Amino acid sequence: MIVVSDTTPLSSLILLDRLYLLRIIYSKVLLFVEVAEELYKIPHLKSAIIKNNSWINICPLQNLENKKMLRKILDEGESAAIALAIERSINFILIDERKEKNV
Repeated sequence: MIVVSDTTPLSSLILLDRLYLLRIIYSKVLLFVEVAEELYKIPHLKSAIIKNNSWINICPLQNLENKKMLRKILDEGESAAIALAIERSINFILIDERKEKNV
């Protein structure tokens, strides 16, 4: 199984030293480029991603329209994760819960 992840679930697992749990459940974890860039700002998060790069892959979005539409009600990372999952036909997403914005 493949999963797309937002920043918070991945960084939380890294900080708890439990990133290996994702490897047990999923064969691959996909990150949108901006999610990876956010993680790379913190050295120990960056090193964990690089260390596990055989199963954590950074992917660009080909079509930004879904992300733009979702951005109206969700934050940047959640919008990108959902748009990437839609684009790649991935059925599983890791995002943190957040109250919707009023539109």
